Amino acid sequence: MTGRRRDQHQTRPVVPERRAALAIERVDDPEPGAAGPVAPVEPFAPAYRIAAAPFASWAELAAGFPDAGAALACAGHLIGVYGGDCLRAHTRAGEWWLTMSVEPDHGRSAVYAAGGVLYALVDGRFTRDRGFGRLPATVGRDTVEPDSLADLPLLELLREAGLRPIRGVPRTAATLLLPGRVAAGAMRRALDVGLEVSFQPVRLAPLFGDAGVPTDGHPVARVDLTAPDGVISPTLLDAFGRLPLTLVARQGGPDRNVLLQHRRASPMPDAHLALLVEEGGSWVLADAAFGCWRLMELAGPQDAADLVMAGPGYRLRDSGSPAAAGEAPAPPVVRVVADRAANRRSDAMLLTDAELGGLAALLEGHPVADLAEIVYGDTWHLVMAPGGLLETFPVGQPLTCIGPGLLYIGRGRRLSPELPPAARRRIFATDPEHAIVLLGDRGLRFRLGERRPVWSLWAVSGPPMETQLPGDTVAALAALDPQPPVRRLPAGPWRRLARDAGHDTPDELLRQALVAEAAGDLVAAAELHRRRGDPYRAGTLYERAAEQGL
Repeated sequence: MTGRRRDQHQTRPVVPERRAALAIERVDDPEPGAAGPVAPVEPFAPAYRIAAAPFASWAELAAGFPDAGAALACAGHLIGVYGGDCLRAHTRAGEWWLTMSVEPDHGRSAVYAAGGVLYALVDGRFTRDRGFGRLPATVGRDTVEPDSLADLPLLELLREAGLRPIRGVPRTAATLLLPGRVAAGAMRRALDVGLEVSFQPVRLAPLFGDAGVPTDGHPVARVDLTAPDGVISPTLLDAFGRLPLTLVARQGGPDRNVLLQHRRASPMPDAHLALLVEEGGSWVLADAAFGCWRLMELAGPQDAADLVMAGPGYRLRDSGSPAAAGEAPAPPVVRVVADRAANRRSDAMLLTDAELGGLAALLEGHPVADLAEIVYGDTWHLVMAPGGLLETFPVGQPLTCIGPGLLYIGRGRRLSPELPPAARRRIFATDPEHAIVLLGDRGLRFRLGERRPVWSLWAVSGPPMETQLPGDTVAALAALDPQPPVRRLPAGPWRRLARDAGHDTPDELLRQALVAEAAGDLVAAAELHRRRGDPYRAGTLYERAAEQGL
C-alpha cells in the first residue's frame, strides 16, 4: 500500500530549525532622507505542494465512516494530493473504512472534515486518535484490529456512494451518448446553434460487471459539443436529455476520460475520479436509468459537419470561357446557402417519419402543445409555432418564416442572391392555401387545409360520454318538437348584430388570424390574436412584420 507511492513522495516538507527567542528591541525613526529603497522580499517556495505540518514523518492511519459517500469524499481529498496508491478501502460491521499512508496532520484534517473517526497504527493495532496534539504513541482502550477490516475495491466504494443531484452550471463542453438513429438530428441541431460538434463510434461495457449484462457491451454514438464563443445553453442540454436512450454528460479529468451525467455528481471530485481510471480507458457514470460503463473507442472522432451538413457534389473540370464558345451566360439560379448570422428565429420544424414518432413524448404536457400545429406530408411533416417556441426541442430541422405568407427557410440559411418579398412571391408561388419550405436542393409544398393541432398526435378522441339526467327530464326532452320553428331575425341593425354574434369567438378569431398570416397580412393577423387574448402570438407577428418592412 505504501511502497511505490511513498517512493514518489520521499521529499518531505522543509521544517525550519528552532531558533532562540529574541529580545524586543527599540526601533528608532530613521534620520530624514536616510531611507533607502526597500529590498524585495524573496517569495517563500515550499519544497512540497502541501503546507508544512508539525510532523516530519508519515503515519499509517485508518478511518471509519458511517456511509460510503463520506468515505469516498475523504478518499477523493487524499487521492487528489497523494494519488490513488495512498489508501485502500475496507468494510467492517456495516461501516466503511479507509487505511492510508499520509502525513498525519493532513490525514487528520481530511478524515474529520468528512465526518469520520481517525485511528493510528500503534504496535500492530489501530488506536483511536484524540483529535488534537500528536498521534497516539501507545495502545489505547479503543482499538481496531487490522485483520477485522475486509478489503473493498475503490470501484465498489464508488458504486455504493452513488450520484447526487446538483444544480446545472454553464459549461463550454459536453458529451452526448445516444443511439445512432437519433444522433443525426441532435448533431444538426447543435450545428445550427453554432456549436463545434464531433462524432465518434464507441462501445459500452459494464463498469461493475453486473450479472446478466453482456460483457462485450453495445455500440453507441459519442457526440462531443464545444462552444467556441461562450457556453452551451443549459436549456439545450436539458432538451437533448429528453431524447430516447440519451445521456448528457460533462467531461472530467485532463484527458476527458470520465463522463458524468449532467446535473449529477459523485462525492469524489471529477478530476480525482479521473486518477482512478486505468491508463487509456474511460468511464461513464450515470444513474440507474442509463447505467455505468467502460467506454471503448471504435474509431477516431470525425467532424459532424461532414455527416449532416454535406452539400451536393460538383464534378471538377477545366475552366472555360462561355463567351468564347458563343454561349450566352445562364441567369443565376436562386440557391439556399448557409449563413449562421441569418434567420436565427425558429417559427416551424420540419420532421421526418422517424422524428415524428418522438415528438408526442416531447410535447405532451408542454405549453407549446396548445399553440403548435402540424401539417402531415408524404415523407416530411411541418410543425408550426411562432416566435421561437420550438427553440428548445432537439428533433427536426428548425425553420424561419421569411415571407411573404408562410414561406420557410432553414434556420441559419438565406437565399443567394437576396430577393425582395415581391420576387419571392413570384418565384416560389406563395399563396394563402399552402406553406412552402425551401431546402438546399428542393422545395416542399404543404396544404394548409390538412393542418391539425399538434396535440392530435396523442389525443385523437376521448372516452364515450353518457348524459346523466333525471328520468322526468329525459321524458320532457323526448316530448319536445325536434324541429322547432325558425325565428325570423328583426329588421334593421339588429339583424346585422344577431348575424355577427358568433364571429368573435376565440376559435373564429384564430381561424381568421391563420388565414391572414398565410396571406401575408401579418399586422391583421397580429391584431386578431390580440383580440382573442394571445399577446405572445400578436407580439411575434408584429416583430415579423417589422422585419419584413410591412
